[in-house]
Amino acid sequence: MPTKSAEVVESGITPPSKIWLKKPQLVSFVLPVFREANGIIHFGESLIAVMNNLGLGYELLFVEDDSPDESLDRLKELHKQYPSVVKVLSLSRRFGHQASLAAGFEHSRGDVVICMDSDMQHPPELVPFLLWKWSEGYQLVYTRRRKQEGRGQFKELASRLFYQTINRVSEVQLEDGTADFRLMDRLVVDALRRFGERWLFFRGLVQWAGFRRLAVWYDAPPRFAGTSSYTWKRMLRMGTDALFTFSLFPLRLSYTVGGFALVATFLYTLYTLIRWIVAGGEVPGYTSLVLIVSFLSGFNLICLGIVGEYVGRIHEQVKHRPLYLVKERIGFETPLTPVTVAA
Repeated sequence: MPTKSAEVVESGITPPSKIWLKKPQLVSFVLPVFREANGIIHFGESLIAVMNNLGLGYELLFVEDDSPDESLDRLKELHKQYPSVVKVLSLSRRFGHQASLAAGFEHSRGDVVICMDSDMQHPPELVPFLLWKWSEGYQLVYTRRRKQEGRGQFKELASRLFYQTINRVSEVQLEDGTADFRLMDRLVVDALRRFGERWLFFRGLVQWAGFRRLAVWYDAPPRFAGTSSYTWKRMLRMGTDALFTFSLFPLRLSYTVGGFALVATFLYTLYTLIRWIVAGGEVPGYTSLVLIVSFLSGFNLICLGIVGEYVGRIHEQVKHRPLYLVKERIGFETPLTPVTVAA
């Protein structure tokens, strides 16, 4: 059964934290990092400044996905500057954005967890608004991108097509513009950790899980530095993972088209038989026979490929390999203490 749409609000002015209905004891930030060497320190200091103004306990958990640039070195510098709040997980190889999120969730300790990208396109200034909405009782506060500076029209069109397709054929409903910038109550995070799926698509999983949720509109600024690591190939892979994870539509489409092909073949056979009885003699049809056989052969191969994709995913799932491996942990032994942003 499709999930219901969440309430939607505009991001706006956040009241002072001292008048919130409740405050989190600790806010954990899960921050995947890949090719962000040029902007990661600026992002970290911006987020630290925002959180210091709120006066809440927090930790910044950066998950470095074996980035080929100097991202890890920059994160070590950031940890030396703010050792009480900056923590770093360095993965043994590139496991992907969703696996990086899973690693961060496993290592987070906060009663509130916020995941966001570290390229400044998920603005730190929006964090207080998300926390305020959590204080009002929402267990999942996620964001929807209204527009993004520098985003091409073709990429925007592809994104909308993806969401429309998923919503039509899957058991979850994803609003257009949904991003991996969300706040989750500890109850939601613990629920997500119970999923044993290897093929992760957290945007769909959090919708499937339910809970009291709220969507917040925001405008995404351009990247602070560097270029996006989300190539068309990786975007296509994410779309494929979402489709095969949340839908049986490809399998159902196969036997639906197969059923139509069977009916068409029966009707053509009946037509040929009647023509033979009425006209007599041999019924010409070598070309049509070749076309029909070619079509059915190609369709069978497509069906075999679809079934093979599902079987292959089952094969990978039953191996029970870990989603990620950590080669280095930095800062996890350091107790939490207040910090001050460097001038």
